[in-house]
Amino acid sequence: MSGSPAVATNDRKASIGEHVNVRTTAAWNQEYTRQGIPSSHREEPSGVLVWALDNLRHLTDGPMSAAVDLGCGTGRNSAAMAATGITVSAIDLSDVAIATARNRYADADIDFRVGSVVEPLPFKTGSFQFAADIFVYFHQLSDVDRRRYRREIHRVLEPGGLLLVSLATDGDGYYGSCEKMPNWRDISAVPLTWDPAAEVGNILPTYDEFLVEFSDMFDFQMSWRKRKFGDMHGKRYLRETVAMLWQAVARPAV
Repeated sequence: MSGSPAVATNDRKASIGEHVNVRTTAAWNQEYTRQGIPSSHREEPSGVLVWALDNLRHLTDGPMSAAVDLGCGTGRNSAAMAATGITVSAIDLSDVAIATARNRYADADIDFRVGSVVEPLPFKTGSFQFAADIFVYFHQLSDVDRRRYRREIHRVLEPGGLLLVSLATDGDGYYGSCEKMPNWRDISAVPLTWDPAAEVGNILPTYDEFLVEFSDMFDFQMSWRKRKFGDMHGKRYLRETVAMLWQAVARPAV
């Protein structure tokens, strides 16, 4: 596909969940077959998850027993959590990714499910002590969908539960070079860009915008930033990843 798609809008800045569920499902199934994004083919856990698991001991009184991997892909981070003794539930939009995960980690105690994070999450309230979102919130394009998603994460975490969110910010060499989506201001307070190779959209916040987005339902605990050269779609870029650990707080969801 050449160029970025226009985004549908109305006076209420309505959800574009239908666009995400239909068009993006096909795009991610294609990506997990083509494997142009590093996370589509890697089997070792994400460095940011390793960082988070290492630091959870500073934020909790004891070991975690239940966690959810949101946008789990082919399951590498789910498996890393399960290897520590955590009972893991995992969900991803791509049935291709989930099929790979179920086959690859058939012997692990992981509940892999196909589903969308822009719909109500298929888990009971207060089910988890920890939630991991690694470059999944990054692909939720509208303010409406991101707020709904934050609300659902808050719901499935137990009071005081911890959330890891990792994404690229405006300093990333690849995503920063991508074209902005037309009319992005109509649906999002932060810029939206279009990845022409993967054919998916992304948010591209500053560090401060990232902080503001989650402060409605979570308290900031600590952050991690990585800048290094890495490959995207067969080319090399100076990448920038920012991760934040948050704690769910008992305040009204807005």
